[in-house]
Amino acid sequence: MKKLSILLAIVILSITALIAGCGSSVADEFVGTWTSDNGYTYLSIERKGNHTFIVNRYFYDKKNKTDLFKSNTGELKEEVLEVDYGFYKIKEGKIVESDGNIYNKVKDKVLSKEELQELAKSK
Repeated sequence: MKKLSILLAIVILSITALIAGCGSSVADEFVGTWTSDNGYTYLSIERKGNHTFIVNRYFYDKKNKTDLFKSNTGELKEEVLEVDYGFYKIKEGKIVESDGNIYNKVKDKVLSKEELQELAKSK
């Protein structure tokens, strides 16, 4: 009877651990392509490690025919993605930047520079 109780406890613990591991983390929420509320800035965030990310920013202003692409490395610290120019937080399914800009997710896929350009020019 004791062996059965131990076996049952092991099975329950294993299932609990499996279920806990299946949940998405805050890190996973950052991954994808985002656009700012003003429509001029696009982010493509790619996970590179447990706490490291590549943050590609593309600025496009159709009216002034200007564009700029920057790529930075970021690190996730306590649910905040820190980059050298500020930080990003997930709030209510949106990204809020340290300067107050808000980004909405447009794709779960990480877009390349060329794909970001096409997305911006299609708007």
